[in-house]
Amino acid sequence: MVTILVPLILIIVVVVIVTNNNKKKQGPPNQYFGPPGYGPPPPGYPPQGFGPPGMAPPPQAFAPPQGHPPQGYPPQGYAPQGYAPQPQLPPPPQPGYQPQPQDQFVTAANGYQLALPQFTPDHRAIISIAVVAQGKVCLRAMPNGTGVFGGGLDLVSGRRHPTEDVLTTVRRVLAEEMGGWTGRPLATVGHAEWDLGNGQEHEICYAVLLDLPPNAPLPAAGMCTWAARGDLASLKDLGPRAPVACKFADDALSAAGV
Repeated sequence: MVTILVPLILIIVVVVIVTNNNKKKQGPPNQYFGPPGYGPPPPGYPPQGFGPPGMAPPPQAFAPPQGHPPQGYPPQGYAPQGYAPQPQLPPPPQPGYQPQPQDQFVTAANGYQLALPQFTPDHRAIISIAVVAQGKVCLRAMPNGTGVFGGGLDLVSGRRHPTEDVLTTVRRVLAEEMGGWTGRPLATVGHAEWDLGNGQEHEICYAVLLDLPPNAPLPAAGMCTWAARGDLASLKDLGPRAPVACKFADDALSAAGV
């Protein structure tokens, strides 16, 4: 009997010892195993979303706004390597904005100013052009009853359209009347008032330097002639318009430095 009880007691003792060892390894529930001297973290720490998988995301107060980088980022002038910073563009013009005289490159030639008057749509204006090239001015012989002034000696001339600014009229009249000629306006060289049967009209004459390669022959369009300053005196009697046209031509040569 004693022989049987001794093994049984030993078995029970071994089972108890093993059970106690397993409990010591597991520790008590929620036991904290942090660094010595530090207590367990507060309840709810670490923040949800920063811990093991399956945790909820952090509160919205910790999340940056979607689509908005931090204030001041990227730094001013910053660009990725290999890329230049984008230039600052001027603001677009306001709706309905119309070009103003100060928007044009206004030049002055030999004391003559390039005036850009502003007309109302109903303002009647005659634009004449003293075309200068190689020290001469282009004058035209207009048949009777033709042109703005009804024939005789004239400069290139035409009427301004209601929607045009002055420089647009200059370019259009020159191209239409002279078969596509182009040039650079130099200066305003004359003003005159006329009544050609339709009420008072104001004329403005512009000196225009013809776009012409050096030493190229002077072009011709219709019945036109290229007159030097010394030729103008003999042309002043060719019709009622001739004295004014020759005066404007003389001033255009001066504006061009001739």
